[in-house]
Amino acid sequence: MKHDSVTGYINVARISRTHGKKGEVVAVALDGLPFCLKPGMRVCLTPPDLETDRFCTVTSVGEQEPPLVAFSCACDLNAAERLVGKLVLARCEDVPEYVEEREFLDCVGCEMVDETRGVVGEISELMLLPANDVWVVQSEKYGEFWCLFLKRSCSSFLRTSRARLWSGSLAASCPRSRAVAIRIETLGVFPQMFEPIMSLSIMGRARKAGYLEFAAHDLRDWTHDRHRTVDDAPYGGGQGMLMKCEPFFEALDELAGPDNPAYTVFFTPTGEPFCQAMAEELSRKDRILFVCGHYEGMDERVYSRADRCISLGDYVLTGGELAALTVTDAVVRLIPGVLGDDQSCVDESFGAGLLEYAQYTRPAQTHGMEVPAMLLSGDHAKIAAWRRADAIVRTCERRPDLIATADLTDKERQCAEELLERIAAGEDSRAAALDLFDILR
Repeated sequence: MKHDSVTGYINVARISRTHGKKGEVVAVALDGLPFCLKPGMRVCLTPPDLETDRFCTVTSVGEQEPPLVAFSCACDLNAAERLVGKLVLARCEDVPEYVEEREFLDCVGCEMVDETRGVVGEISELMLLPANDVWVVQSEKYGEFWCLFLKRSCSSFLRTSRARLWSGSLAASCPRSRAVAIRIETLGVFPQMFEPIMSLSIMGRARKAGYLEFAAHDLRDWTHDRHRTVDDAPYGGGQGMLMKCEPFFEALDELAGPDNPAYTVFFTPTGEPFCQAMAEELSRKDRILFVCGHYEGMDERVYSRADRCISLGDYVLTGGELAALTVTDAVVRLIPGVLGDDQSCVDESFGAGLLEYAQYTRPAQTHGMEVPAMLLSGDHAKIAAWRRADAIVRTCERRPDLIATADLTDKERQCAEELLERIAAGEDSRAAALDLFDILR
């Protein structure tokens, strides 16, 4: 589909989630920008798709925070769901002037890269306009677009061909899906296992919105015999078959060679235990290749090509494909914009080294069980204190090993250690927790 040019439009907001059934969405201003959308404003929604008009009009803007916005191209919930994750671009003349100190750099000819260091495009000129100065960026995928030049917004970087890095001078500048996209690939003998899962739920939506690119490679494509053999008997004897070196080496030379770099991860029981911190680290990679073993494992020499070896735990799986799916899910949900509300992944278990607090929904009473009264009080400060205390208590009860490294204040740590002692002494944990709630509140 051919779209009109977006020249003269500036990124000002991102659509984070839907609200209600009438097509309203929550639009959040980009870092460093005040909210500027108004009824009647002509905007561009990007990245484009075949089902949503790229250019449309803002029909209403609510007064609450964050504002609820309605667009002419979305009149119901289904249409609104297609807008989640898109950037909202406004015409330059409709964006109010932002007065602040500016830092001018000789950046024409520099590449613009995002926070993952992925290249967005090349700056062709600095355009001095009556209200706001903008960079004009040439992007291979999106053509020409404009980027508001603000010193205080630090979500993008500049680098030259001489590898100098300019930081902290640009507002978010390119379609969000392109700026934070990650490419994940797998190499194994059962590539068909991935697509049913990768096309559903969060990962399916991430792929559709452009946050995630995924490909599964069949190791047998790098074999040369009629039976496409990838395994052989181990030297020294023993049970089962071992995966051979040659197919892996040939595949890795092609998929992750010097001209096509990828962060290569192997799954093995001897690897590092997978954890949330590792998922966060992987989510900042541009391209990851997961290598999936099978049978009794693989020839030890293959591991020389690993950037990292990971174990999901002290148990045995039939193959690495299930492990790759698990790690992919954990990684993708951490990419900004994938969950709609970026705070969602922060509030989950292990976000601060703790298990997540207990959660409830309607009805307030069922089967003789009630929702804690504090959650029905409407006092957000007290609710936040209750949730924090409950997260600490649940961690003490169920994963006491996490307390030592959890992000706790001195007061919280003292309470947690006392609770662990009372639990170890045989005291009912929930009774002991009541004292903790009172102290933390």
